[in-house]
Amino acid sequence: MSDGKEAPAALHSLQLNSCHGAGHVSVGWFKSEGTWNAVTSGADGKLAIRQLRGNKELKIVQAEHGAFSCVAVNPDSTMVAALDGQYVKTWSVPDLQPSRSAVTRFVQPPRCCCWSKDGTLITAAGDESAVKVITAKENKVGHTMAAAAHAL
Repeated sequence: MSDGKEAPAALHSLQLNSCHGAGHVSVGWFKSEGTWNAVTSGADGKLAIRQLRGNKELKIVQAEHGAFSCVAVNPDSTMVAALDGQYVKTWSVPDLQPSRSAVTRFVQPPRCCCWSKDGTLITAAGDESAVKVITAKENKVGHTMAAAAHAL
């Protein structure tokens, strides 16, 4: 992930409809071996790695539990977290090898996730009015914070 100082110039021209079709799409980006890549997810159930230059698909993974609803790349651009149905899962990038079968499961669908600045925690929240803080290395929910439904 970038610190925001050197955003990929080609990001604005990424054609997502060729990969995901119509519907909700989530995008994250990372630099690997000097090349900018995007990781995208969509309502079609695909998680895809794409080269920004040329919009070339490099790798695609199909969701196991419906559709992916969010992606987040960790700070050192080696992992991506994505929401697969009611699960928060992680993969290595750029090869999309699963690193955990399921980091945690939500009763109601999660809607968003992000990594901590140091890459040790994943935070996810959704329809069950709770924010779960997950330790990335141990795959454990370290803390759950309750919130009013309108706050999420």
